[in-house]
Amino acid sequence: FELIGAWDMAIQYKERSFLMERHLFNENRIKSIDEMEIQYETEKTKRKLTNESLLRTRAIFQKNIFIGLSLTAVMMALFIFIYFRQKQQAARTIAQQQEKIHRQQIEELLKTQELTAINAMLEGQENERLRIARDLHDRLGNLLTTVKWSFENYLETAGKNLEPLVKANETIDEACHEVRRIAHNMVSGVLTNFGLVPALQELARTISAGQKIRMNIFTSGMVDRIDPSVEITIYRIVQELAGNILKHSRATEANIQLTRLPGALNITVEDNGSGFDPLERSTGMGLKNIKARIQALQGEFHIDSRQGNGTTVMVDLPAPFKQV
Repeated sequence: FELIGAWDMAIQYKERSFLMERHLFNENRIKSIDEMEIQYETEKTKRKLTNESLLRTRAIFQKNIFIGLSLTAVMMALFIFIYFRQKQQAARTIAQQQEKIHRQQIEELLKTQELTAINAMLEGQENERLRIARDLHDRLGNLLTTVKWSFENYLETAGKNLEPLVKANETIDEACHEVRRIAHNMVSGVLTNFGLVPALQELARTISAGQKIRMNIFTSGMVDRIDPSVEITIYRIVQELAGNILKHSRATEANIQLTRLPGALNITVEDNGSGFDPLERSTGMGLKNIKARIQALQGEFHIDSRQGNGTTVMVDLPAPFKQV
């Protein structure tokens, strides 16, 4: 229309074209704006979701941290409680053990003091026996011997009717023999002169002579004599055991067996008496004396007895003995 000079139509279409362009431009612009708005909203929603997810993740993380810290604190508290509980228990255990050891030390000390006192008493008794035996033999024995000689000299020079004097002389003879017998028993004269086995055989004969009980001696390996002090201690042990049989057992037979091995000696004393409960009589003075004598030789002993089944006492002396 411009080329043919139709200016009105050219302007009209020009305006219409411009309006169309503006319309298309506005539509594209609106569309772009809508797309941008949609994209913005989408991005905003995504950001919101992302933020919410981050917040939830952070909350979960914080919650997990709190739970972890709480569990850690509980575990630490429990560990500290168990540690101090075990430490207290260990301290109590150590205290109880120390107290037990202290009590054992006190008991051992008391036992040692008791054994020392008993050993001192036994040693004093042995020394007193020796002193009395010497006094009986040296003083009273010599005095009776002098009186006997005087009576014999008088009888040789006296006249008739001497029967009372003869009886008095016989009585003095019996007194002399009795003094010698008592002295020998107290110092174990047979033991000193002939050894342990003959002394025990003599003891058995003396006990059996009473006809209430028969006592037998059995030996094995008892050929050589041993240290006199050890012989005396063993003799006193057997003598004490035999005395207990006579006093308490109501037995009719008793056996004493001595078995000597290299570096050791076993003594077994058994009877067929009424028996007893070793726990009830473990504190008797007789058993204490026996125990003290055995421990003085570093030995051990065991009592096997029941009511109505007799008694067996076994003594083991492990220390080597000096031969003489």
